[in-house]
Amino acid sequence: MKDHDILRLFLEREGSWISGEAISQELGITRAAVWKHIRALQAAGGIFDSMPGQGYRMRICPDVIAPCLLDYERAPGVAMGRPVRCLDTVTSTNQAARDWANQGAPHGALVIANAQTQGRGRKGRAWVSTPGMGLWMSLVLRPDMPAAQVQPITLLAAVAASRAVEEMAGFIPLIKWPNDLWVKGRKLCGILTELSADMEGVNWVIIGTGVNMQLRAEDFPEELREKATSVFLETGIKYPRARLAEGICRWTEYYLSRWQSEGFGVIASVYRERMALLGQPIHMVDGPRTRDGIVIGVSERGELLLQRGDAVEAVSTGEVTVRPAEE
Repeated sequence: MKDHDILRLFLEREGSWISGEAISQELGITRAAVWKHIRALQAAGGIFDSMPGQGYRMRICPDVIAPCLLDYERAPGVAMGRPVRCLDTVTSTNQAARDWANQGAPHGALVIANAQTQGRGRKGRAWVSTPGMGLWMSLVLRPDMPAAQVQPITLLAAVAASRAVEEMAGFIPLIKWPNDLWVKGRKLCGILTELSADMEGVNWVIIGTGVNMQLRAEDFPEELREKATSVFLETGIKYPRARLAEGICRWTEYYLSRWQSEGFGVIASVYRERMALLGQPIHMVDGPRTRDGIVIGVSERGELLLQRGDAVEAVSTGEVTVRPAEE
């Protein structure tokens, strides 16, 4: 997209004036087309100065999904998130990542989209994916481990997303087991992990992350307004989605490295510190089976630990809801 090509030029010449003639010559477009594409970047939140004889200067970067902006935000030495496919609209980033993984996408490949038409969460639930209002990304991972050992990666994904939001926006989202991010009891982020494995080991893992970024209360369906929140609602600031995507990639890479060198315990300890329901009574549904208990932590295999009478039970699957304490 020419919008993104122009953005790349401004990022490469950070803070400098660029003449319309220089842009038109470098990109092979007319001066009128240059102005058209700059207006599109302005519509996406960018602020540009213009001056006769000087050209254009970018003062505030637009909030767009573009490879050049992801590279601009990227911390030195971070490999996760490459190569990247930035798409305008997809059914879901997980679907696009699955297709790419089956075609040979390497470890760390990233799919990121401006909008999803069939975004989904756990149990196949629909995920609100208003164009331009959220971060929707999926990472392709190819961990060198048996399939039986890879299950805790969904907890790693939650820790990485929580750390990235904290770093960017200054508040700490808590984690509702296994991998939803909550703020004051409202959902900020959902994570959906998918696995392909055979007898020889893991083929790939897809980590799909959806974060409500720029949404106002009225942007949510009415039935979700008391259940969901966004980074904007919590801070009043519209942070760039590319910045959060870079943070999630970086923290995912960091914790994968620590898992490989130190074991999963180091991630489990951070996870416990950020558990939303620690010490609370919960009700769990796992198919036809139900159980109640008090959340006391997670195991180093990623299982939820429940105090049930005098016994501690480790649970690996199930849907958790909060149970009133007096029940």
